Amino acid sequence: MTHTQPTADLLALDWGTSNLRAYALAADGRMLAERSSARGIAQLAQPGDAGFEQALDEIAGDWLRARPGLPMVACGMVGSAQGWREAAYVPCPADVQRLADQACRVATAHGPLLIAPGLLHAPADAPPDVMRGEEIQIAGALAALPAAGLDADEAWLLLPGTHAKWAQVRHGRVLGFATYMTGELYAVLRKHSLLGRTMPAETDGPVASDEAAFAAGVAQARQAGPGDLPHQLFATRTLGLTGRLGPQAQADYLSGLLIGHELVSGLARLQGRPPLVLVGEPALLQRYAGALHALGQAPAALLGNSAPQGLLQFACAAGLLAGHVPTLKAVP
Repeated sequence: MTHTQPTADLLALDWGTSNLRAYALAADGRMLAERSSARGIAQLAQPGDAGFEQALDEIAGDWLRARPGLPMVACGMVGSAQGWREAAYVPCPADVQRLADQACRVATAHGPLLIAPGLLHAPADAPPDVMRGEEIQIAGALAALPAAGLDADEAWLLLPGTHAKWAQVRHGRVLGFATYMTGELYAVLRKHSLLGRTMPAETDGPVASDEAAFAAGVAQARQAGPGDLPHQLFATRTLGLTGRLGPQAQADYLSGLLIGHELVSGLARLQGRPPLVLVGEPALLQRYAGALHALGQAPAALLGNSAPQGLLQFACAAGLLAGHVPTLKAVP
């Protein structure tokens, strides 16, 4: 861990269940330094407020002592019912200004910490949906769209991950969204089902993917009829048993099948309305982009980790950075 002490204007924390990431940002958005630790809300060294205080001090205490009064903001599961303080969900439609207006403030040993609330989408004709942390990634992505040559007035954002989010945005507001448990389904099926028994053990290091097997899984999803997924899943095993797919190829086929089904469903929600912007971890975005191309679609842009810029937008909307305003203002 690097222990430089940048002259920052904002400490931005992306605080999830497993990990904590800290960003020292200048008011103009420049990234001055970043750190990460395994002190997610489920990995604290001690329970209660003391555990959160310790995690904050471990990752950024030297920065905060070098710059007393440094504004602090956070997003993610730190604002959940299991987090430091609960920041209640804000109903859609909502923009970054509304998130700031309904944020939760926590008194810490280093000063106040402002925690972003999550979003709730509760349509009258469908079950409710929630997100926590992705709303800040969306705020950062929207701020980046003009630089990518895209109109930020209307778009669909796809944030792949354990629980992938498909969000419709218009004039800086999230109108609604849908969650797909694609990443979690893949992990559960690989680790806890019959399908994973003939696949290689997962490792932390890079593994060469079988792109042909992944594409075959996507193709099966494209051809599927209603309710076909449970049947198609079993082919992951039979293709291995008959020698048509090797161990790693089976894992990639399963990935392609699940991502393909998500994309077929998600694209139907778009109803042909562009652009579709992908936001998240670069390697996963490339996999999704490849599947989209196989389905005859091309994403308008691939954006990396937008959480730091989203936290900056959140801090500006909350008035923590004097003389600065968020790129996207609230729409009446």
